[in-house]
Amino acid sequence: PAFGRISREDCVEAARGFVAQQWQAVRQKHAAGESGSNVLRRLTEAADTVVRGVVEFGMYHTGDREKLLNSVAMCALGGYGRCEMSPRSDLDVCLLYDRRISHEIKALNGYLLPFLWDMGFKTGYTVQSVSEAVKLARNNPETYTTYAQARLLLGSNKLFARLRMQLRGLKARDLNPILRHIRKREMPEELPPQHRDLYNIEPDIKENVGGLRDFHAAQWMIMITHGPLSLDDLQRLGHLSADEYLGLVEALDFIWRIRNEMHFHTGKAENHLDFAMQRHIAGALGYGGETHEAIDRLMQDYYSAAQRIRHFLMLAARLCDQQIAARL
Repeated sequence: PAFGRISREDCVEAARGFVAQQWQAVRQKHAAGESGSNVLRRLTEAADTVVRGVVEFGMYHTGDREKLLNSVAMCALGGYGRCEMSPRSDLDVCLLYDRRISHEIKALNGYLLPFLWDMGFKTGYTVQSVSEAVKLARNNPETYTTYAQARLLLGSNKLFARLRMQLRGLKARDLNPILRHIRKREMPEELPPQHRDLYNIEPDIKENVGGLRDFHAAQWMIMITHGPLSLDDLQRLGHLSADEYLGLVEALDFIWRIRNEMHFHTGKAENHLDFAMQRHIAGALGYGGETHEAIDRLMQDYYSAAQRIRHFLMLAARLCDQQIAARL
């Protein structure tokens, strides 16, 4: 009932204020030396609170809350679904429903998207049935990887479980083209020319060889061939040595910390570590100012981290080959 006494404009303003407060608190922790992975987790948790609150507010104003909760599932997708919410990452979400879109679901959908826009989020928002989502995932590798690591935020567990089960139940004839597309990351010649060199002097820390996209591709390859295994699982099963595991965790945290600083500093989803950004990062991350020596030490650490991530991609490729050979 308290929602009924709050106007939409007041709720938007309150949500904006909450987001600004949370983002500023996380930025202060980042500046004080918080690890890259912890910053991603804190930003993800703040985004979860906002999205759940907006959906609850929308449900009160557009229909029967209990009925809607049992007929929809609000899911986080992409990097947000993986709990890798960088400061200026897109807020990718999906309003999932069963077979038929009701009047109440249409009303909720019409409420949510403009609300998120008004809050200032760069939002990738979709509304789809389970069958539509699975069909799109079957025919498009990018959509498959987006939905395969989805995370339920609010709504029907049963509906979300149906999506996960149908994605995991895809046949080899559907998954093989997706896997071939993902495995192009193994071959630098398949990438755009500017992303082929691990030792690029001005790398894109997401798309370059050794960048975060290599890590994601490795995760997707393992997920398709072996199931959803975490890094802890891989180490426990003996696929990663203790040194490989620790080195990879350290490398990821370092690159995420660089990326977080780039986003905070520029106010946008910046991934290009050009010379000007290298000078800033060297100063911001405690390399001893913006001198040539400091920048050299920063880039040596970056290339070392990129090598470890590239090594993990090659390890994932070997695991895929072993699984394929075992099936044959």
